[in-house]
Amino acid sequence: MPSLLHPGHHSHSSSHREVTFSPDVDHLLTSTDAKVFALLDAHIEDPTFDVFEADRASGGRGLYYMGWYVMRRHGMFTAAAAPGSGGIAGPVALPEGKFRRWLAHIEEGYRPTNPYHNAMHAADVTHAMHYYVTRPRLWQFLTWEERLAGLLAPIIHDYMHPGVNNAFLIATMHPLAVRYNDQAVLEHFHCATVFETMASDPSMDILAPLSVDSRKAVRELVVSMVLATDMAMHFDWIGKFKTKLNGSGFNCEVKLDRKTLLNVAIKCADVNNPTKTIELSKKWTDMIMEEFFMQGDEEKRLGLPISMMNNRESTDVPKCQIGFIDFIVFPLFEAWSCFMLEDVKVQMENILANKAYWKALADAAAGVPPPTQPPPPQPASASGSASQSPQPILLPPVGPASVSVFPPVSLPQLAAPDGPSEDEDLSM
Repeated sequence: MPSLLHPGHHSHSSSHREVTFSPDVDHLLTSTDAKVFALLDAHIEDPTFDVFEADRASGGRGLYYMGWYVMRRHGMFTAAAAPGSGGIAGPVALPEGKFRRWLAHIEEGYRPTNPYHNAMHAADVTHAMHYYVTRPRLWQFLTWEERLAGLLAPIIHDYMHPGVNNAFLIATMHPLAVRYNDQAVLEHFHCATVFETMASDPSMDILAPLSVDSRKAVRELVVSMVLATDMAMHFDWIGKFKTKLNGSGFNCEVKLDRKTLLNVAIKCADVNNPTKTIELSKKWTDMIMEEFFMQGDEEKRLGLPISMMNNRESTDVPKCQIGFIDFIVFPLFEAWSCFMLEDVKVQMENILANKAYWKALADAAAGVPPPTQPPPPQPASASGSASQSPQPILLPPVGPASVSVFPPVSLPQLAAPDGPSEDEDLSM
């Protein structure tokens, strides 16, 4: 088993070593580059896009091409305003060759042995995050630094994920849990490891051309967004977001409001699987459940209580998915739709369709006859809020303290990390 800080290379790692990087000027696209970029051109605005198509088209380089594409699309490698960038010219042109080297390094850091928290999950979250933040209601108000941070955060948000969740690391008193005082352990680790690499290796420092103030702003936002994906704070985020909506509302000309919107956007992107078509959502479900089960197997081996949803012998997957949608996904997207309105209409409809699918399976297993005429779905209303919250069906409500829904599962002995420097400021 590879150590926590030194994951095994991808099966396609040789392709990373064979990449020839152009000088930091306009890159001459290869036939593969052109093919993948054409695919992304056609589907980048489709919120239900299957990112596995990009992975197949690129020979297993889905995250690499997704990250490279969105940066090129928005002119991050040129100081001039790019078409579709909203008219904002960057203060500097990020070096494209260096960014590609950094991106290849990040992609390598995602464990291919993780059924779910791997590079494809990062590519999917990057695609979803790009969709949310580039809607005109938000994108036109973002500064260049906020746009850059919004594109970088999903790329790194689960970097070097070990395949087990925070609760597992805390229960086993892993050195990472000790270092981060049992608080957002993995989320701190993902951020700190990336920024430590950039600080220690000039060839990986993609933010080197930025001014001190710009660099600080980008780093602050990236760290904030990655920490927002900690599921232990899920209900706090929903509560804060609803309080703001029901109070003064969001003013996108206010920096703090934009920061909150970016944080909630990446939360939605991180749990966006039920917003896809049923077939694609089922594929992601199989992946996350296998990772849960792998953690459960390790918990059993260590004599620990097997966490909820992690027992491969007794877990009812349809019930798990109903609970996940009812208590995690729907409340988050219901609140998000109050800001995004029609921009998430498809996502809201798919959430309801996926819940209906899993409920039909659960009912069939329980011997409940299907209704002769199913009730109509309840999509978001014209004001953006859903007309009715789904009623809890088969799982008891999940409170913030007990949720381990999205950080998942596995890994026998985890090696002690070297970790980030002790004086690195990670408080956010």
